[in-house]
Amino acid sequence: MASITQRNESDRIKGRWSLEEDELLQTLVEKHGPRNWSLISESVPGRSGKSCRLRWCNQLSPQVDHRTFTAEEDDTIIRAHAKFGTNGLR
Repeated sequence: MASITQRNESDRIKGRWSLEEDELLQTLVEKHGPRNWSLISESVPGRSGKSCRLRWCNQLSPQVDHRTFTAEEDDTIIRAHAKFGTNGLR
């Protein structure tokens, strides 16, 4: 039986985040910390806890380094792709 507070999957927003959503997420992470994603998502209409966590960890966190790869990093990626292809599970 579903909880009264549980949101319907059809209420979820898929796709790009707006600037307003990003700002709201940053404010909520400052208030609650980057851990309680279920609580945070309750204040972000249409976004799940997982979606909030992924947006924070991959895009908004100050720990994310948005620089281009170095030549050495590019070479490492190219060699790994030549060795493993697109299937890294081998």
